[in-house]
Amino acid sequence: MSTQFESTIGFTATLPEGSATVAESSAGPGTEQFSLPGGTLLSVVRDDEQVGNYAQTIEWTQKMAAYYQSEFAGQVVSEGSLPGDGKELYAVAVNFKDSGSVPRIASVVGMHFPGSAFYGLTLLSIVTDPDAGVDTTLLQQLVDGITLTTAAS
Repeated sequence: MSTQFESTIGFTATLPEGSATVAESSAGPGTEQFSLPGGTLLSVVRDDEQVGNYAQTIEWTQKMAAYYQSEFAGQVVSEGSLPGDGKELYAVAVNFKDSGSVPRIASVVGMHFPGSAFYGLTLLSIVTDPDAGVDTTLLQQLVDGITLTTAAS
């Protein structure tokens, strides 16, 4: 099962059952945050002014992922494009330990809708199995579940 959320920044998200909107986004103004099952947090920012093509999508994604590398001594574990119908997608996943020494994976995804909008997604997951790696199935489900609303076009 899944749940659909209507965003105030121009998208609709179909997320796993048990997901909820976070009332006050810790990611700052102009962002949306969702709590997903298993202690996973999804943050979404709209950044059309900074990103207008696929090369800028890659650059934005790498820059955001670099934060987890520099601030938390994280290591890139996966990087590359994702398939997406009508979307240009690029992802970078970084393993790190947060300030409380909890092992996490930050999966940063740049999502460009050519000629329309750009969204940056950050999925923060707690690592419960160090051998499991990045949950690429969940990541693909999340990006597949995001569509533009008429206000975003």
